Amino acid sequence: MPWVDIDFILEAQQIWADKYARGRCYRHYEHDGWAIQGLYEWNVFAHDRYMQHVRQHEAKTWKFDARACFEADYERALQFPPAIENMYKNNLWGSAEVHPDVRMPIDLITGPWDEQKKRLLFWLIRAGALMDQEETKTCCKVRLAGLDAAVISSEKPDPLVIKCLMPTLLYKAALPPKAAHNRLVKLCRRIRQRGDTQNMRKFLGCFIREMHMNQETALHRHPYDSSVAPVDLQGNNQTKREK
Repeated sequence: MPWVDIDFILEAQQIWADKYARGRCYRHYEHDGWAIQGLYEWNVFAHDRYMQHVRQHEAKTWKFDARACFEADYERALQFPPAIENMYKNNLWGSAEVHPDVRMPIDLITGPWDEQKKRLLFWLIRAGALMDQEETKTCCKVRLAGLDAAVISSEKPDPLVIKCLMPTLLYKAALPPKAAHNRLVKLCRRIRQRGDTQNMRKFLGCFIREMHMNQETALHRHPYDSSVAPVDLQGNNQTKREK
C-alpha cells in the first residue's frame, strides 16, 4: 500500500493512543544499549533535545505525542555509527507497536531509500516488524538485493539503513555459496578503492569478516541445498547460475 507513509502511521497511532491509551506511561529506551553520551560526540544539541524529551516522559508531564516521540528516536538513531560490535545490545528497537505477524515490505529491504522510506523502515524496525519473508527462497533473494543496495553498490552507504538491516543481511541462514563469495569479493574491492570514509572502510572490513564467519557457520550447521533454485523478486525460479 504505497499510500501508507510515515505521516499516515503516526496519525493513526495518535488517534489510537488518544482513544485507548490515554494517561498510560510511555518510555523511551535511552538507557538501553549504546551509551548515549558516545552517540552525540559531534552533536551536543541533539543530545540535549533528546534528553529533555525523555525527562518530560519520566516526570509524567508529557502527553504522548506519536510524532514527537518518533522524531526524538529518529534523531537519536541518526547518531549511530555503522558498527558490528554489540549490534543487538546497541539496538534501535522500542516497544511492540505492530501485530506479531507484520512483515517488512520487500521494497524497504531492497531499496533504494529516500528520506520517507528510510523513516518508514526505521519506524517498522522500532515497532517490531518481522524481517523474514514467508518463503525461504524469496528471503534469500531479498537479502542479496538488500546487501547489494545498502552496502555494495551504494555510492554513499547510509549508516541508519545498514543498522536497520544488519541482522537480516548477516545473521540468517546461509546464502548461496557462489553469491556470497561474489559479494565478499565486491566488498573487498570497495575497500581497496578507498572511496569511503575511514570509519566506513573500518566497518566494511568488520562486515566482511562477520559475513564470512556467519556463512561458514551456517553452511556447517545447515548445508546449502543447491538443487533448490532461488526465486527472483517477481516469484520466478532462477535457472541460471547466481551472478
